[in-house]
Amino acid sequence: MSRIIRKIVVNVGCQRALARLSFLLFAFLATTSRLPAQTASSGTPSGSSPSVGQESDMRLGASTAGSITVRVFGPHNLPLNQQALIRLYSNGAANPLKTALTAKSSRAVFENPPTAQYIIEVISAGYHIARRALTYNESSRDIEIDFTLESDSPEDDDFTPSVTLPRKAQKQADKALAEFQSGNLKAAQKELSAAYERAPNNSDIAYLLGSVYLREKEPQKAAILLKKAVSLDAANVPALVALGQLNYEEGKFAEAAEILRKAVSLDSKEWLPLWLLSDIDFRAGNFESARDEAGRAVDLGKGAANAAEFIKAEALDQLGQKEEAVKALQAFLHDVPQDPNAPAARALAWHLEVEAPVASSPAITPWQPASSATPSLIQLPPPKLLFASWEPPGVDQEKLPVAEGVACPADQVVKEAGARVAEFVDSVNRIAATESVTYEELSTLGHPIDTERRKSDYLISISETRPGLLTVEENRSGTDALSHTLGRVMPFGLADLPLVFHPEMRSDFQMTCEGLGTWGGRATWLVYFRQRPDRPERLRSYELLDGSTFTVGLKGRAWIAADTYQIVRLEANLIKPIPQIGLGSEEDLIEYGPVPFRTKNTVLWLPTSADIYFYYQHRPFHRHHEFTKYQLFSVSASQKIGQPPTAPDKDDR
Repeated sequence: MSRIIRKIVVNVGCQRALARLSFLLFAFLATTSRLPAQTASSGTPSGSSPSVGQESDMRLGASTAGSITVRVFGPHNLPLNQQALIRLYSNGAANPLKTALTAKSSRAVFENPPTAQYIIEVISAGYHIARRALTYNESSRDIEIDFTLESDSPEDDDFTPSVTLPRKAQKQADKALAEFQSGNLKAAQKELSAAYERAPNNSDIAYLLGSVYLREKEPQKAAILLKKAVSLDAANVPALVALGQLNYEEGKFAEAAEILRKAVSLDSKEWLPLWLLSDIDFRAGNFESARDEAGRAVDLGKGAANAAEFIKAEALDQLGQKEEAVKALQAFLHDVPQDPNAPAARALAWHLEVEAPVASSPAITPWQPASSATPSLIQLPPPKLLFASWEPPGVDQEKLPVAEGVACPADQVVKEAGARVAEFVDSVNRIAATESVTYEELSTLGHPIDTERRKSDYLISISETRPGLLTVEENRSGTDALSHTLGRVMPFGLADLPLVFHPEMRSDFQMTCEGLGTWGGRATWLVYFRQRPDRPERLRSYELLDGSTFTVGLKGRAWIAADTYQIVRLEANLIKPIPQIGLGSEEDLIEYGPVPFRTKNTVLWLPTSADIYFYYQHRPFHRHHEFTKYQLFSVSASQKIGQPPTAPDKDDR
């Protein structure tokens, strides 16, 4: 079988270490890809293929000619004396639209952002996470936004430890989470109480301990801790939701509504505050709001909030929308037939379907149950911990919006995307870049507890070592390339994912075009792919030092430009864990951008950034990559690749 092999070569000083796409965590793991070699072609991507262009109603917002500059300050309003990680989210999104690290000037700039509602998140070791909402529209142009971070150590504003929590407190919190999720509330309370003593000013610890007391039905203790969590971090959405739920259960509806609306403004994808708000608004006679909030809760809850269909039905009845109310009641009784409100739902359905149509009075008033003077509270499930996952949602966990009424030419999209990948493989001999990597060990709450940064010279080489065998080597060299990297994790490859669409590989995958979406304001076809069970797993494998190899199946999604068929973004997950090597999960998110090669009149789409999340030996990790200063080497020439012709003097991307 012909195949393609990927390798990594890491040079440290004068020594050269060679490994097959290595992943070293006490064991030395490797990744292998196989693909038959292709004959040479012109190597010039074509952008003239007929397709749907960029004009679409399905867009985040039109790209602008402006910028968002984030400036980060530390104690005494001085520029922060260490790097900070800046994440730019479109409001409600689970994954960041853009990620950047602050430069020496303690600032980061996001160029030409699409118009949108954003949440900006600033993370730096030793400081509380800061978040702020921002509206960016066509008149915004160049915006500067300042963040002043608060130290985790109240005794010394200038103290900047390397961990967000004392390591002992972090271990106790992680253990408490496991105990809570298994139902051992007393054990969870014991661990969190000890962690709280070590970190009394940590918002997450206060929230977790408050949630345990909420579950144990000790509302006074829960209220004290949840209020403290919110005072320490006003954007702590899980703490806001828990505090809002506590106020709701105590009948303090006005206070609950204010808190829950703030939570929804920060995270519009959380179903529980919407469910609670729908009941509060129904009680207040705000039937349109109740209807909309209940509907959104049902959609987002994916089964967990189906009981909100009853509130939606009642609101529809009050609005005079009888047919829609009957449909909502039927869905409610089908989804949750044992709900305490089921008898009332059947009575309302009987009234709407039987009594109301035969009523003689045209001015019949909406049906009211006998007990409606004091509606009962929602029968909520036992309080659960609500916190952002340390990794983004998997490709099967999100249903992305697509344009209605636009048919996807699936065969053409897959074929043209594969042609672009083949052109890249055929035209490239070597590509060099400067790679900046941030390694993070994460807590189960997703916060960095240890961070290390590295910069290296990055080189991808593609060669045909013998007929039918292509070898792709990834080299990282330089004094910063390899030391005692975080958790003993060495970089592993990023070059294999586009090969999913290569003509000789795509038959290994099931592919579905989900429709026309957007990325970064650009119209893109969304293509879901998954390893076929009846085909060999040829794209990736992990190899141990003893020579044993474990192949893996991948599933993912590609954003393919609707006008050029270039891949602009890729996400991929492991289909299943690999317990033999301790790899519980891996999620890759890679963004691509055009880099022109002027002398050959060629534009290559190359990685601009990548985020890799993986769970190894029961520990979560994250790596963020940025690539700049690209160079292209061929058999006959070597020339720096620069910016587009509008900025010929710059060679950084």
